[in-house]
Amino acid sequence: MQDEVMQDEVSETENIRKSLSIERMIVDGCDILLDVNQTFVRQGTLVQLSVDRGRSSSRVRLSNKDKESARQCFLFSQHLIITTRGSGGKLYLSKVRKGGARISLMDATLTEDITEGSDEESTDSTITSSENESLAFKLTVESKQGPPAVYVLMAATTQEKGGLV
Repeated sequence: MQDEVMQDEVSETENIRKSLSIERMIVDGCDILLDVNQTFVRQGTLVQLSVDRGRSSSRVRLSNKDKESARQCFLFSQHLIITTRGSGGKLYLSKVRKGGARISLMDATLTEDITEGSDEESTDSTITSSENESLAFKLTVESKQGPPAVYVLMAATTQEKGGLV
């Protein structure tokens, strides 16, 4: 019994250290990572997409809102943090939507079929294929101040997607 208590304390300490380490990697920090109730789950790179609803079919396209669409993401028990990598490897909170990219999972709805009900703006660089679409997912985050924010992200592999959704 005492070993279990000790292991729980060690795990909690490791989680706090990991959260603080991530918080320090982000330029200007990320205050929600200082919440000790946040549990780190995993991190990885996702590609940010937008969906173009054409006349005949939906096409998944690279977002050109930022120079790079690759995002370093950190999944916690209560939030998903989306960052962009700047010069020198520094991480910045992505400014993809009003309020930044600190997505509260309590306010988010996950949709695995990204072709369903999307009204994202058209962009350049089509990367569509049914295989790529199966790796993508959409998070719709409700907002009290206006329309919901929509994030369309794609994992590199089915295994990575399975670990996130």
